[in-house]
Amino acid sequence: MKNTLTPPHSPRISFSSSRVATLQSIADNGEDRAAAFARGLLNTFYGYDYRIVPQSPNVQGLYTLPGSGPATQPQERAQPLSALPNPAREQVVFRYQLPDPQQPAQLLIYDMQGKHAATLGCGPGTVQQIWQTAGYQRGLYYCMLQQGGYRSPALKVLLID
Repeated sequence: MKNTLTPPHSPRISFSSSRVATLQSIADNGEDRAAAFARGLLNTFYGYDYRIVPQSPNVQGLYTLPGSGPATQPQERAQPLSALPNPAREQVVFRYQLPDPQQPAQLLIYDMQGKHAATLGCGPGTVQQIWQTAGYQRGLYYCMLQQGGYRSPALKVLLID
């Protein structure tokens, strides 16, 4: 499994092509913290699209490239999440549109290893939620909106110093 996506922008950090190839090898062949970190670097700074696919009931996930394995398909009616600022320091403002605006939902936040980090309640009729990031490790987080049987695609949020 090799990622051949072309980055949509110039990277914010620059590694030699041999180091990027090493990161790809670690990302493609590992399931440990180093592999998760390599995937996060490639996604965030080089425009790659490794995805975490949650496995129920816990979200310890497996990473896949688009088209290379099982994927959670988003429902047509739901709008994806947005997060500003991203990267963030003190707080993240999530904006969303609930599939059913009359029902409550949850915003689930997981760290790079797929461990649950936070849950934000989204009451009926709300369109945004603020996550105060004080006390959370800096790094990459995956955020998903859940309502009933629906779970949105994961949104990546980077916390920086």
